[in-house]
Amino acid sequence: MSDPDLEVHEDVALQAVRQAGQLLLDRAGQFATREKAPRDLVTDVDLAAQEVIERVIKSAFPGHAFLGEEGDGMPRSPSTTESWIAAQENCWIVDPIDGTTNYVHQLPFYSISIAFWQQGLPRLGVILDPVRDELFSATAGNGVLLNGEPVSVSTTREISEALVAVSFAANIDDESLEVHRFARALHHCRAVRRMGSAALNLCYLASGRLDAYWASSAQPWDVAAGILFVREAGGLVTSLDGGEFQIDRPDMLASASSPLHESLLELFDGV
Repeated sequence: MSDPDLEVHEDVALQAVRQAGQLLLDRAGQFATREKAPRDLVTDVDLAAQEVIERVIKSAFPGHAFLGEEGDGMPRSPSTTESWIAAQENCWIVDPIDGTTNYVHQLPFYSISIAFWQQGLPRLGVILDPVRDELFSATAGNGVLLNGEPVSVSTTREISEALVAVSFAANIDDESLEVHRFARALHHCRAVRRMGSAALNLCYLASGRLDAYWASSAQPWDVAAGILFVREAGGLVTSLDGGEFQIDRPDMLASASSPLHESLLELFDGV
């Protein structure tokens, strides 16, 4: 059932993501780059794209909260039991370039992610791959669309048949838990990919191109839209220990089926 209010919000999100996508294409190879932290890059295009998105959204919804990657970080809630995002009646969560290192190196695997959350729940998301002109979109209760056509997760149930993806932190220690999980997955899954865009990983899971994805160092703006896609497409999202996923602490495991999810939880147990 369509929600007229969500349709208005989605129209604004689509306008914003298309404008930002064109900016990324127009500025490809023409940008200034710096390190936010060692091996963690940001460009002036990240900043410009976020400004475009924020301008479009705030002109339509001036009273809504806005959380973007290129801001001052996640605000802290005055409550110790409730995240800042959950405390907002209406909150937009934006990653202007998810996969900035790929963008800098002209590796064509990056995306723009825009999510709208209400009272701690995802209500809509749009993610654009501007290079392939692939637009993934979803509103709560209405499934997932890829360029207007419905998509769904794969039917994969066995870990040995699963193509999975992982995200690592920019600075990772060779003895970290992330490396140990990666090694286990290499031995038990069909194949493992690290492609550099959490948002696209979740899109690919929701559309059946991947069977599972996990991360222990993602940020809210990386996954705020994608987790809605996975759930709307028939998949599962939990924390890495099988508990409830929390957007402000996105340690996460997403899978196409319950049997596959349980197998991966067991694989990672104790790591």
